[in-house]
Amino acid sequence: MSRAFLALPILLATGVANAAPRAASGVVVTSANDPIPDAVVTLFDDKGQIVGTAKTDAKGVWKTSVERKGTLTVRVEVAGLPTTTTPLRDDQASVRTEVSANKSGGTDLEVTGDKPPPAPPAATPTRYTLESTLLTKLPGTRGDAFSAVTSLPSMGRPPALSTVYIVRGAGPEETATFLDGAPMPHAFHFGGLVAVVPSAFVRSISVAPGGFGTQYGRATAGVVDVLLATPRADAVHGSLGFDAIDVGATLTAPLIKGNRETTIAIGARRSHVDAWIGSILGDAVGGDLPRYLDGQIILEHAFSPRSRVRAGFLAADDAVSVSDPNAPADRPRAGAWRSDVMRAHVRYEGNFASKGSVLAVVSAGRSSDSITGETDYWETKRQTAYARLEGTIPIDGRERARLTLGTDTLLTRLDGQRVLGIPSSSFGGSQVFALRGGIVVERVEPGVYGQLQLEPIPGVTITPGIRFDRAPRGEPLWQPRLSIRAEVAQTTAIKAVSGLYSRSNTFDAVDARDFNGTLIPVVVDAGPVRGAHGGLGIEQGLARDVFLLVDLWGRATHGVLVPVQQPAKPIYDDLLNGGRQLVGYEYPLHTDQARTRAAGVEVLFKYAGPTFAGFVGYALTRAEIRDTQHSAWRRAPFDQTHVLNAALLLRLGNGWEAGGRFRLAVGVLDSAYPATEIAPKNDPTLDPSRPLPQLQPIHSLDVRVEKGWKLGAAGTIAAYVEVRNLYDRRAREPLAYNHVYGYPVVGNGLPIIPNLGVRGAF
Repeated sequence: MSRAFLALPILLATGVANAAPRAASGVVVTSANDPIPDAVVTLFDDKGQIVGTAKTDAKGVWKTSVERKGTLTVRVEVAGLPTTTTPLRDDQASVRTEVSANKSGGTDLEVTGDKPPPAPPAATPTRYTLESTLLTKLPGTRGDAFSAVTSLPSMGRPPALSTVYIVRGAGPEETATFLDGAPMPHAFHFGGLVAVVPSAFVRSISVAPGGFGTQYGRATAGVVDVLLATPRADAVHGSLGFDAIDVGATLTAPLIKGNRETTIAIGARRSHVDAWIGSILGDAVGGDLPRYLDGQIILEHAFSPRSRVRAGFLAADDAVSVSDPNAPADRPRAGAWRSDVMRAHVRYEGNFASKGSVLAVVSAGRSSDSITGETDYWETKRQTAYARLEGTIPIDGRERARLTLGTDTLLTRLDGQRVLGIPSSSFGGSQVFALRGGIVVERVEPGVYGQLQLEPIPGVTITPGIRFDRAPRGEPLWQPRLSIRAEVAQTTAIKAVSGLYSRSNTFDAVDARDFNGTLIPVVVDAGPVRGAHGGLGIEQGLARDVFLLVDLWGRATHGVLVPVQQPAKPIYDDLLNGGRQLVGYEYPLHTDQARTRAAGVEVLFKYAGPTFAGFVGYALTRAEIRDTQHSAWRRAPFDQTHVLNAALLLRLGNGWEAGGRFRLAVGVLDSAYPATEIAPKNDPTLDPSRPLPQLQPIHSLDVRVEKGWKLGAAGTIAAYVEVRNLYDRRAREPLAYNHVYGYPVVGNGLPIIPNLGVRGAF
């Protein structure tokens, strides 16, 4: 208990304080609008001093008085739940705080203290919560909340310069990323350096590594769900940040104040690595080296305190062109990569107290990627449209039963151009021809879902649900799901989940057909992937802000698309006179007969306090795959046997902070060969489905030190030093190859990378 808190009653009693007492009150509820009794409420002024405390009653209401003007911070603490903070402005007498209760599904990583929207009903046994500061100040992430997610126990260590999430040993295509409720195919810039959405605009990130609810479809491993933050409405705020990688700025402002407030947020960012990295690399690498830029606009309007609409627009562009000046003239080494994305969406959310809630999302996006090699060219243009409508209502008087019904539809059009080297005769062959042509894919994937959240007795929640999707070829995909959660003690909860899941196979895996010298790529007519999840878990509170979480899980899928090496198959045309004429060859490159299975255990120990926060996470995983029902099981390409992540952030006082992150991955497999899944390698004798060699353990230590200063009443400035891979461990990474697979372009891991940054805000 601080000295400020001890002194407050004395000041009130003696009338020392100059300002007149100010009444402050509020209500604390769950995202399902259930009151939370016995919550501890603490009020802080703008200097971080405690100016008042209270406790909620049976209706979740708290009241107190303070002798401070200006915006206060209301901190709400509930046993077994993450701490939540909410601003209380000078013109407000009351504030409503929603706390993400243990009944909510997913792994909620709160980035800010803004009021979260109505949460979807629970349908997952896994819940990880990390102290919010770790998301934006986790060493080794450059303050990027998207990158911080990769330190969770469920997440495998991604390769260097990677832009993928590896969830429980599954391939990246098995996990879906959502932004404000709609799919987001492009989450990262080139090389995974930073996400296309800055952390300042992120409210929360929820990671459901398995067993997620029926509102999430078209994924068979995990879901990463990102919600945008509500722009601040009290005044104009801005920030400017600069480090060795990029420079970025944000601005938020109220357009209309009051109960029906309208706010806007604008952001922009541009990398400047290309301006200085050439002087370091010298003659080793030529070309136009990496650069990225992005911009965002968020406009939000509140119809009432419980109903609001948010529109968002973002755009990003990346480019890199690399050549090897020392390569021999007869074997040049050069390549270029370009990517851009534009996305707009509208999200409406309304919470009608005991009458329920409604969520509506509409989004449209366009993106393109192109890769150019010495002899190859690969370009894909993708257009998507998505719509979702969901409603939740109570179906009994005591609100112990709630029904959620929803529908969503995803429309996708893909146009691709291909010029790729293909082995003409596969095993035993030596000739390589260029596959030339284009592909067009159009898919309509509608889905409907329903879910019940039942609480037959206090502390026990049963969530049955079912989802129906129509696959692109018309197959019906019924997916029943069930989760059970029981709070067996005040600080102990056990949970279980089971369910079926499905997704479509990737768009641009192709076979090749050669008709009289005309080379035409043909999309593989692959069916959907079907899978099943199961899991058991326990959450245990060991002390205040100290938690232990353990999960046992299993997963199996079939219908998975995998590369194959098979001899070319002749194509004949039957003649009118009964004869046959050879008109071409078919070159099978993929099959959708593969099966996967995976199981593991995850342990997370996390702790938080006024001066420190951190976690230790460990995952033991075994993921396997086989190409057909008659093939032998082998380790899946993204299987990582042991993954350990540990982080600690210390608040040293006087604006100083220091932290570190240690990562260890044991059992990482080398790449089968590709940097893309579209074309095989030049060596036609190498089976892409062979067992892969295991690399040496990959580990690294990242550290960060920051010093902050206050500028006036609301301004701050901070300088930080972050060092990635402090002891310069350059472990071998999984190999990637150029697009004719003639030589590796990534081998050793990244070296020690220091970074100095400055950011200011007002």
